[in-house]
Amino acid sequence: MPDSDLARIARESQLEYPIATKSEFVEQMSRAPQVTFRGVAYETRFAAALIPGFFFPISSAEDLVRKTTELLATRGLRAPSPPSTGANRRAGGRPTGPGRSIEEILADLEATITDPTVDETDRHRIDALDVVTHAFEFVGHPRALDLWREAVAGRFPAATRATVGTMLRHMKQAIDRGDWDAVTAVCDCLFDLYHPGTPRVHVGGIRRAAPPA
Repeated sequence: MPDSDLARIARESQLEYPIATKSEFVEQMSRAPQVTFRGVAYETRFAAALIPGFFFPISSAEDLVRKTTELLATRGLRAPSPPSTGANRRAGGRPTGPGRSIEEILADLEATITDPTVDETDRHRIDALDVVTHAFEFVGHPRALDLWREAVAGRFPAATRATVGTMLRHMKQAIDRGDWDAVTAVCDCLFDLYHPGTPRVHVGGIRRAAPPA
């Protein structure tokens, strides 16, 4: 069932469709300074920027609501959603230190995403899908939306592994040369892949910086 708040926001925003790009969407949404979702007011430009670029083009309000509902589900925020009991939570699923290799990180991500016993509110699954979302936003894969949906459905094909690997290698190179701003340019939440518990400058958001040539 579509989230009634999302349907209301799509209706009240009076967007002009089709919307070709994320930047166009952000500009249209930003005509109003704030948007209220589930009783909480958010700065509209920030909220609109949470939609990944690979969701575009968006053809209609119904398309926007459908894709945003999919995104919320990957964050454990499907509505209505019963609280997770934690019974199916995996013990692992996230890198625990800076010494881990990219292959180890990829193996953890794949194990978490493809584990059929993990429910959609599991913290490790949410974090793993967030990494995949950032990777497709960062790399700009031509089949990003289809492959992202496969990850949501519990599949981690070679094309997804390669895309995430490209982002991880970019981050590792930046970390090795001490350029933490390059990691921030993708998203601060990715600090935790290498340095769990590192304070974040920003909260949320999906950023993009061009990968190295």
